[in-house]
Amino acid sequence: MANDDSVTQWISDLKRGDETAAQRLWDRYFVRLSTIAGRRLQSLARIPADGEDVALSALNSLCVGMSQGKFAVLADRDSLWKLLVAITIRKVSHAIRDE
Repeated sequence: MANDDSVTQWISDLKRGDETAAQRLWDRYFVRLSTIAGRRLQSLARIPADGEDVALSALNSLCVGMSQGKFAVLADRDSLWKLLVAITIRKVSHAIRDE
């Protein structure tokens, strides 16, 4: 039986389109990603996006990308975290550029 707290299992489940896995990943990483994005955006008060907007967009990009077969080499929580941080930072940069 699979461990319900295994990020590695959630990745595998998400690759198969499991919405519960997506929710579990969101629950686990949303606040951390929001904090990272918020810190990068805080000095730019006029930007309409906030850390939560960016984190939500990053997590959505992960789920959509995985449903499209992207990120095939993604296999464990360490590689997932690195990917989520990279997506989040890229989205912060795009929010700044677009403003």
